[in-house]
Amino acid sequence: MRINLPISFGRLYVMPVLAEVADGNPDLNLDISFTDRQVDLVEEGFDLAVRLGDPGDHASLIGRRIGTQRSIICAAPAYLDRRGRPTVVEELVKHDCLAFAKDGRPLPWAVCGSDGTVKLVIIQPRHTISHGEALRDATVKGLGVAYLSTWLAADDLHSGRLEVVPISTPAEDGPITALWPRSRDLAPKVRVVVDALVEALKPTQVTVS
Repeated sequence: MRINLPISFGRLYVMPVLAEVADGNPDLNLDISFTDRQVDLVEEGFDLAVRLGDPGDHASLIGRRIGTQRSIICAAPAYLDRRGRPTVVEELVKHDCLAFAKDGRPLPWAVCGSDGTVKLVIIQPRHTISHGEALRDATVKGLGVAYLSTWLAADDLHSGRLEVVPISTPAEDGPITALWPRSRDLAPKVRVVVDALVEALKPTQVTVS
């Protein structure tokens, strides 16, 4: 079974589930690849993919939501003690911002305005990093302010290594979706993996106050 996973989320959250599924199904052989680009499942011969954010609308695919993603703006307490704690998005220009890059371009940050509307902000990063865990590590080390998914930052937030910056972000900024080609629908190997992901990934719907 060929499976494609996003790099950080796949390693941290999906691989442990796949390991359990494989252990309980000795006839199941897995071929797993990791990339943050959006692969073409049909053209590239994948049986299943997990995607973060908008999965797109493809007539040749079937999708099932397996979790919800939320992101927050955060930084190391030592950095905020040194540089101050921004309370509105306009103050970020005075800070070292760390951006996640996809396809060579920094992704925007989703923030809530005073009227509750959501807007996408293009920040001017000091550092741009194309690997989620490396971005988190840089934030924990105090290199600047970052926009991180709660599933990636949760342990560091709970331990105090990271602190939420009081700039409001949406309660939900995208689904976590399992996708598979229509030609694989009802295939037992696909169903057993998707059902296991749905059950196991419910805790990824992390809330941070």
